[in-house]
Amino acid sequence: MKKFFTFSLVLFCCTYLSYAQQQSLYIRFNLVPKDAEVLTGTIGTAIQIEDEVPTDAYLMETPADGSDIYSKTMILPAGDYQYQVVFADGTGSQSTHNVAINQGRPFSLTEEKSITFRAKIYQPEETPYIKFLCDAQPLYVSNTTSFSEDNMFSEPDETGLSICSFTYSNYKGAVEPCISPANSTILTTDVLPTAGSKYRISNAANGKVRWQLSYNRYTLTFNDNDIKKLVTLIDNNLIGIGTDETLNNATELMPELGTFSNLSPLFIKGGTTSVSARIGIDGPAGAEKANDLLKIMPKDILAKMCYKITQNGDVISKNDIALNTTADLETPEYETIWQTNDPVNISNTLENGTYTLNIHFETICHNDTIRSDEYISTFSIENDETTALNNTVITPQITISEGNIQAHFNGNASVYLFSITGNLIDKQDVKDVYNKYVAPGIYLLRIDEKTYKIIVK
Repeated sequence: MKKFFTFSLVLFCCTYLSYAQQQSLYIRFNLVPKDAEVLTGTIGTAIQIEDEVPTDAYLMETPADGSDIYSKTMILPAGDYQYQVVFADGTGSQSTHNVAINQGRPFSLTEEKSITFRAKIYQPEETPYIKFLCDAQPLYVSNTTSFSEDNMFSEPDETGLSICSFTYSNYKGAVEPCISPANSTILTTDVLPTAGSKYRISNAANGKVRWQLSYNRYTLTFNDNDIKKLVTLIDNNLIGIGTDETLNNATELMPELGTFSNLSPLFIKGGTTSVSARIGIDGPAGAEKANDLLKIMPKDILAKMCYKITQNGDVISKNDIALNTTADLETPEYETIWQTNDPVNISNTLENGTYTLNIHFETICHNDTIRSDEYISTFSIENDETTALNNTVITPQITISEGNIQAHFNGNASVYLFSITGNLIDKQDVKDVYNKYVAPGIYLLRIDEKTYKIIVK
């Protein structure tokens, strides 16, 4: 008898699951554009069916094998719409909150378009309910008390995955965002709650924090395991002019840097700090209580110093220089310091004239970019014939063989070897001969007062 009861219970549960998953779902419009040939019905009432065909709604296609997503694609004219996805008795939408819904979920089209509707049946302990979405509805992340359109999910990729990065400023306590379509009441139309109406992603978020959420529009799936902590801000921006070790606050960059040449190039270096949590403007990262959830491993961050040189509004050159850190790449930190390894020659290919230099810093964390303020200055280039960039010449005698650059000359000389982008590769004070093995590429070799362009094949 006990075995029979167990078997019967299992059979009942399987039958109930199959029934709930295979129930018919309908798209019901209660508002459509004037003169649009689209069926409409009354929200909250049973679907009207004649000869097994709905007359005031549209039957959705049942899930394919291995899927739990109902769908239907329709070509709709431009205009304003309101709709719900419901069971045959007109119920099921947003019933988790026990809110009486008198209107459908809104969306608008600016032109005739093919729109796919998707829905999914959820089965709590009592009545099954439906969550639904259509292609015409953008998704947003908002807080749990009011809806805002500040943080929108990206367009989905080919698999339906959509990503949103958002910042809580001066926040203290749990972070509990909601995912919702636009123009909707946040606590009654969240797309896919895991518990009630919100997602808890941090129990103790301190101050200013930034997060990334992923949501799959095609499977209506929010992945709790794919929540990512992002770089919240970057500060302590530093800039140095010249080849010494001095770095100054970037806001103190002089408006006019001076005059430079190939004999006296313009070198820049810089640094910044990536921050993953901050209380207030001047407060320390992670203040008041330690929270490892808010720390980031340096290996997940790409920090850059970006510069652009313009003349009369035209971009002459631009480059992004990767910054480095001495921090352990595998150890999560609230703050990580980033700096250039070597000074960068940014003037070696410039002709005589006056230029504008723009510098800013960036961090990229999980494809999310945080950018600093921009720092601007001007400088001039003055070269004469003896200091202009030359192709390889006989004096001094320069030879290239199997990756070895060799220069013969008479006497002592300070020899500098740069990459074509101006990064210093080697510096030696030598007598009569200079040797350096390098990889194939284009280099600039400076021997005392002359610079030579070297091509290593």
